[in-house]
Amino acid sequence: MIVGVPLCHAEDAPASESQETPLPPEKTPATTKEIAEASQNPISSMISVSLRNTMNFNASAEHNKIQNLFTILPMFPIKLTPTWNIIIRTTIPVIYQPVLTPGGSREFGVSDINITGLIARAESRTLLWGLGPTLFLPTGMEKTITTGKWSAGPAIAMVAQPGNWVLGFLAYNVWSIAGYNDRASVNQFLLQTFVNYNLPKGWYLCTAPFLSANWKLPNNDRWMVPVGGGFGKIVRLKDVSLDMMAQGFYYVEKPRSESEWSLLLQLKFLFPKTSRQLQ
Repeated sequence: MIVGVPLCHAEDAPASESQETPLPPEKTPATTKEIAEASQNPISSMISVSLRNTMNFNASAEHNKIQNLFTILPMFPIKLTPTWNIIIRTTIPVIYQPVLTPGGSREFGVSDINITGLIARAESRTLLWGLGPTLFLPTGMEKTITTGKWSAGPAIAMVAQPGNWVLGFLAYNVWSIAGYNDRASVNQFLLQTFVNYNLPKGWYLCTAPFLSANWKLPNNDRWMVPVGGGFGKIVRLKDVSLDMMAQGFYYVEKPRSESEWSLLLQLKFLFPKTSRQLQ
């Protein structure tokens, strides 16, 4: 099982390179709204560390178990040029897995770690985007929470920020490239779409479901499609800001033994001043 993670400028483009107007210099987010927009952008120029806990309810074939996924997700931007960054996203999942099948066992530990590196535009008048590789390491501590395979593939992110909205997606597909011969090969897709609307005083409404497909499974067990959303709040402190968010999802499509609905709680630490110093 590969765990996805866990989430949450409008002008015409110039006609030619010779006519391009220089982009405005990149700046550290100063207002609460700007900090919220940077937090909601998976390829922003701000250093952040997310602590995300997802409780998956009604798991197993009998729909009477609770699976818990705790995810640590640091995001670190590295400045290449005034308009280009490399965004390093590392996802470290820790899973509590109940007994899901007859004869199975309860397991707890670190699952497979995911590292994604995206070359991303730091500024744009229309659309921010990033493209790069993603890699899964078979670091799982227990048999049922690791694929036992090294897996890699392409990743892409796109973000638009019209008015109070932050819209976009982050997606990848990975294939196994090495690992234990007795473990099944990997071919898995993940898409996180996100829609955020920022309200006054740091509040915002959001929906950021993780849609996934395991292409190795039959069609009726292949997809996990959640529907739902929630809300969040930005709290500004002296040298760090906090992004607190809660979302709930119901799975309209899923394998028979997977959970029926989930609750996601996230606390994200944002470091706008440190991001400016590192640039």
